[in-house]
Amino acid sequence: MILIKKLMAWLKRMNLENKLAFIGIVVTVAIAIVSATWAVTTRVIDKNEKETTEKKTQILPDPTEHTEPANPNRNYDLAEANEEQKNTFKALELYLLSAVEYGQQEGNDSINRAKALSRAGRMYSILEEYNDAIECYVEAQVIFEADSEENQIELAYVYAGLSDVNRYQGNYAKASELGRNAESIFMREYGANHESTTKAISRLAFIYLEQGKLDTALWYFDRELKIHENRWGKDSSPASSVTAIIAMIYAKQGKYDDAFALYLKAYKNLRDEHGEYSTHAKTCLDALRKDYTSSGLSQPFDTWLATQLAE
Repeated sequence: MILIKKLMAWLKRMNLENKLAFIGIVVTVAIAIVSATWAVTTRVIDKNEKETTEKKTQILPDPTEHTEPANPNRNYDLAEANEEQKNTFKALELYLLSAVEYGQQEGNDSINRAKALSRAGRMYSILEEYNDAIECYVEAQVIFEADSEENQIELAYVYAGLSDVNRYQGNYAKASELGRNAESIFMREYGANHESTTKAISRLAFIYLEQGKLDTALWYFDRELKIHENRWGKDSSPASSVTAIIAMIYAKQGKYDDAFALYLKAYKNLRDEHGEYSTHAKTCLDALRKDYTSSGLSQPFDTWLATQLAE
């Protein structure tokens, strides 16, 4: 503070020409400091971008860099192990490498190449690299579709993966078409109670729900609910989770009495199975609270809920 006061007093004693010269020097120094800081910041940003680019580039393997004999089966198995351990980048690298190596084998092992590409598409989808995912899935789709009736399950998984990617990108018409293709194959090959069939039905339900096509979404969720009830029981956690979604749809349609009855059924089952403070129970209760508030009923929610649970 004392230095600032002395500096101000010194400036007052200067004539105008000297003051302007001094100010010019200060401005020049300030500009130099800012420029230097910006240069350092830019170099740091460029370095980070370069490292990110190099990391992504490393995902795409160049088979000419590998001096060991090609072993696509080993690399595929390693990819599966890394995928199971959630090492998505490494799994992607190995799936792509095995796809390249399968394609370079004598006789061109196209089916195993397609399987590796399908898995690579799944890794790209997890990483939200959707265009790369589509590229891998489509090449696998072409190979599997040309394979006639063989490898229909693999083709169904490709359809399912493409359906998911198109859904994430908002291409709902394509997503629903591919989703129906997957569901048709799973239903034919596995039957209604298989996990892949159930997921395919659920996928379609959410595709239509996100478009606001509530009646169609409800039809698919009802199908999913029946499968869970047959497989796990009517009061099971999977059945109760779908019941809560159906309740939400009823609320969107203004069918509050039906919605609240289903919400309460789902909440009681989830609370009893997972506990009152579990994520399952709390998610269901929060949805019920939200739709109850939207219904315009005058009774406080907590009072109403206590009455309902006491019955």
